[in-house]
Amino acid sequence: MGISSRFWRRAGLIISTLILAIGMLPIGPAAAAPKDKANSKLLADAKENGEKEFRVIVVRSSDAKKVADKKAGKLAKDADEGDRNADKEVEGKGGKKVRELNKLGFVATVKGKHLDKISKHAAVNFVDIDAPMIPPAIDSTTLKPQGLEVAYQRTIGAADAWMAGITGAGVGVAVIDTGVNAALPDFNAADGSSRVIASLNFNPAAQYVADGYGHGTHVAGIIAGNSWFNPTTALQGKYIGVAPGAHIINLRTAADNGASNVSDVIAALDWAVANRLTYNIRVINLSMITNASGSRKQSMLAAAVERAWFSGIFVVVSAGNIGPNTASYAPANDPFVMVVGAADTKRTPGQSDDKIAGWSSYGNNEEGKARPDVVAPGRWIPSVLSSPSSVLGSRYSGRVMDPNYIWMSGTSMAAPVVAGAAALVLQAHPEMSNDELKWLMMNTSVPLAGEIGSGVGEINVTNMLNYTGTVGKANDGEQLADFLVGPDGLVSYSTSSWSTSSWSTSSWSTSSWSTSSWSTSSWSTSSWSTSSWSTSSWSTSSWSTSSWSTSAWSSTSSQSTASQSSEWSFVDIE
Repeated sequence: MGISSRFWRRAGLIISTLILAIGMLPIGPAAAAPKDKANSKLLADAKENGEKEFRVIVVRSSDAKKVADKKAGKLAKDADEGDRNADKEVEGKGGKKVRELNKLGFVATVKGKHLDKISKHAAVNFVDIDAPMIPPAIDSTTLKPQGLEVAYQRTIGAADAWMAGITGAGVGVAVIDTGVNAALPDFNAADGSSRVIASLNFNPAAQYVADGYGHGTHVAGIIAGNSWFNPTTALQGKYIGVAPGAHIINLRTAADNGASNVSDVIAALDWAVANRLTYNIRVINLSMITNASGSRKQSMLAAAVERAWFSGIFVVVSAGNIGPNTASYAPANDPFVMVVGAADTKRTPGQSDDKIAGWSSYGNNEEGKARPDVVAPGRWIPSVLSSPSSVLGSRYSGRVMDPNYIWMSGTSMAAPVVAGAAALVLQAHPEMSNDELKWLMMNTSVPLAGEIGSGVGEINVTNMLNYTGTVGKANDGEQLADFLVGPDGLVSYSTSSWSTSSWSTSSWSTSSWSTSSWSTSSWSTSSWSTSSWSTSSWSTSSWSTSSWSTSAWSSTSSQSTASQSSEWSFVDIE
């Protein structure tokens, strides 16, 4: 089912008005930019480790002359407004620029002893840590596969939706991860075409968009895999994802060793927002968290996921796998996402015996809000294996169930169960907003009695699709991240007014993260270079070399100096 024009008109209004407050401060009676110009934990760490090199995101202030020239029509509407004196300040302190981060700012490495002074420079709006991203841990125990293949789909009621013709057809789900092996038949459509409808790489250290690691392909298979298209008869119908008709948008953010940073993920999130209409991106799956705890109010990653949320994209994130009192890692500490913990289904189709997995993260975030929101099956989850020679295929060969299928455990696996469920509901109800879908998902979940850390319960697709009451809205009254402002500078979200025309574009302030700066045209195929994106790395013929320009992504933006600082760490869990 195609998405309704009414939804996108409403979502378009929100994104055309919601902006990130990192350029000019909002005009009006209100709350403005962050009180501090740097992440407080970053500054504390830098003070203690003056000679240590920190990888940071530097947000430029707006250049007054550029802003004036744009208003006068002397510069393009999507021109960069940033004050480049920020770059000179960093380099003058011995720092090294690693990469540009869209029009927002740049990533750099700089010694801790200089960070406080850099953050106070007039050309610098904010400095945040570009922390490594880590996926939740993965189970390494052995298990006999009998009866495992379809247990989790039946547990949440996905199979009932399929019987009703609801498969997530046409709904775009962006997988921000290690890549997706789009050549596998599990991602085919009935006509033989691939349901992986776009593939891009946002990690300068990665050479291709496919998945040599295996994590992203496994996640994508849980969302939308369909082994009915496997040419091996014995495997047909044996391994099915939650929404086997959904489209996958492969946004690779990890290097070949699985390493990734916040800036890579922000770049992918921004692309998804800019291209949401082109690919009908209604859901984003993020099976990863940062390795740096802290307030989401001061997190650029939190601001980026919130911006995606208010752009009409339902953002699903894994809670993490480090147990109790661990709810302070972005983006799993944010209210404008669906935070998912892992349930142990005991390999049965019913939910009455389900428990929270002992390693699933939970607790209160820095604002005192409980996380996760819900749980979903996350233990012993079978899905597509990118390749037997992939990192996961080699490292966990004992979990391979059939050729190109492997089981894993973790909230990395629970999150895509929810992402797939969201795609099912959005096919049936394309007019539904993110806040309505979150409310519906939470209010139809099955409580796990006595299970601390299970949120409101385990999701149930059957309950969602059969719900006949009035659908409410989640997140009312929640505070925005410090980098987001609303009409007249408001920083508190109201579900009753944000979906109406009373939030007009004229009441929003301007900044370098305005809609004009992050439009589809500025992230179109014409802005990607053929030199860094070879034709051999694309899985479909629709991405030809003739559609990629050589100007925007020069070799200097893809240097090896942008390689990531650490490998994703996998901790064995049961």
